[in-house]
Amino acid sequence: MLTHHAIENAGRASRYFSAQDDYYSKEGQGVWLGRGAEKLGLRGEVDPARFRALLEGRLPDGRLIPVTFKAETGAKRHGWDFTFSAPKSVSMQALIAGDQAIIEAHNKAVRDTLALMEQHAIARKKTGGTSHREHTGNLVAAAFQHELSRAKDPQLHTHVVVMNMTERSDGQWRALSNEELFKRTKLLGAAYRASLARHLQALGYEIRLTDKEGGFELAHI
Repeated sequence: MLTHHAIENAGRASRYFSAQDDYYSKEGQGVWLGRGAEKLGLRGEVDPARFRALLEGRLPDGRLIPVTFKAETGAKRHGWDFTFSAPKSVSMQALIAGDQAIIEAHNKAVRDTLALMEQHAIARKKTGGTSHREHTGNLVAAAFQHELSRAKDPQLHTHVVVMNMTERSDGQWRALSNEELFKRTKLLGAAYRASLARHLQALGYEIRLTDKEGGFELAHI
């Protein structure tokens, strides 16, 4: 399953990246993902200070990205949390039965889906006084793997925090135009499930479909 919500400055944002209550890294250090992260020299484990700076629109070289706001509330858009949740039986096999290979299958499916998301990364650009949309093909993201639901049940899921930034072809970093990503949430969720199923089958697991949209569980559970 894939869900998403905006990270804004109205209450919720401070909880997500404040030093006092670092929600994302509570269950372990995150990792940088995306071609945009590579362009900024971000690799390996997420540094909390850098994470917070990027959410605030500050690049590693100190530049500030022009901000965007949610018109109806005036809330600043720091980024978006895309949460990838494995089917319950997959979580049980990974976290209760202890099959670490399933966790890597989940991580691969997340990376596969992020690559698809990058194909729909867009920034606005003015040429000759006319504004148009440019496909940039790069995102700056941090992935945080969690293993418990809010009810403290075993639940393998990953928060992929996509920063509100992308690099245009002219080398300028600008805010994301996120409409294409949001329009394709169902497609991205289906891509994650299909990739996860494929990686699980490669490990020798059989799956059973649970709906017409590609939902599935492990056949033996």
